[in-house]
Amino acid sequence: MKPKVEIYKAGIKAIPLIQQLTAEVWPQTYAAVLTEEQIAYMLNMMYSEEALMQQMQTGHQFIIADVSGEPVGFASYSPTEKENEFKLHKLYVITTVQKTGTGKALLWYVMDEVRQFGGNHLVLQVNRQNENAIHFYERMGLKKETEADFDIGNGFYMNDYVMGIFL
Repeated sequence: MKPKVEIYKAGIKAIPLIQQLTAEVWPQTYAAVLTEEQIAYMLNMMYSEEALMQQMQTGHQFIIADVSGEPVGFASYSPTEKENEFKLHKLYVITTVQKTGTGKALLWYVMDEVRQFGGNHLVLQVNRQNENAIHFYERMGLKKETEADFDIGNGFYMNDYVMGIFL
């Protein structure tokens, strides 16, 4: 039987929890595809208290997934500049609960929210070497729309697929 996943919206008070989950997930997720230097740079750039606070203040909605009362994952999303389009910025689940439906529950929650806000297109970026994530999103109905290299500073790039789904 799959564990019951509870999802709730999170604000500034959840920043330490988001950082804790990130510290657990990121090294396992990206060790094979990014250098330690790039991981450290990106963690600071995207997950410092200041960075997370700014994301929340500029419209990124964070959600947390709990299983049996334990936080095990999170996601964030926001509208883009394009009409009726939203972007899934982050979706991470700790390794011990991957393949239990938690990631699917987070993604479905985001899709439901996007529809409620009048959106009909959800996009995301995924590292081109992150095959597990790519397969997950493809199983969930997302398609590769393009590929792009994003200069994130300090000589580092994010080499991603942009994937999307029309809702």
